[in-house]
Amino acid sequence: MLRMTSTGAATWSVRTRRTDGKHTRPKLGTWPAMGIAKARKEAKAAIAAVQSGGDPVAEKRQAREARRREQAERRGAGTVASRLAEWQAARKADPAGPWSLKYAAE
Repeated sequence: MLRMTSTGAATWSVRTRRTDGKHTRPKLGTWPAMGIAKARKEAKAAIAAVQSGGDPVAEKRQAREARRREQAERRGAGTVASRLAEWQAARKADPAGPWSLKYAAE
């Protein structure tokens, strides 16, 4: 099916039931980037995947959550300034190679 929003966006999707009987409507792509022939092929593949026990919608959600966690980890990795401060503190505390007072001040 081709779903259209009030803003004019058009999305190809297919409506089917999972093996547990619940409805699912995986998105296939957007029109005009995906033509009707390609949408039909993708719909057949999506229906086959759902009938074999897969859930494309849940898989996309899991992939999205994994990307969000990865981005959060990257953001939590710290900024250059915080990493520099950590390195400087570790370097100052190193008894094997202490900094001179002049170098530490610079």
